[in-house]
Amino acid sequence: MYALLALFLPGFVYAKELSGVLGDIKNQLTSIPALLLAVATIYFLWNVVGYVGAGADEKSRTEAMQGIAWGLFGLFAIVAMWGLVSVAKSTIGL
Repeated sequence: MYALLALFLPGFVYAKELSGVLGDIKNQLTSIPALLLAVATIYFLWNVVGYVGAGADEKSRTEAMQGIAWGLFGLFAIVAMWGLVSVAKSTIGL
């Protein structure tokens, strides 16, 4: 709650117009896909390191392989949705 207040409070203090406040919100929201992509990449690489470091422990290797698969799935989903949104924006003209 306080984080949102701190994020948007300067816009209200300086008495921006509504379009300025909405522009600030839009700028904050555009960074979310890049943040999600970074988190998915870190998760994927963490599991790759876990797989390599597991050695002969079959249970750890299996868990790391599942993590790698989910990491790849997450990366694919994020990039695919990012692409679909980009196509939709260019088609509609946003």
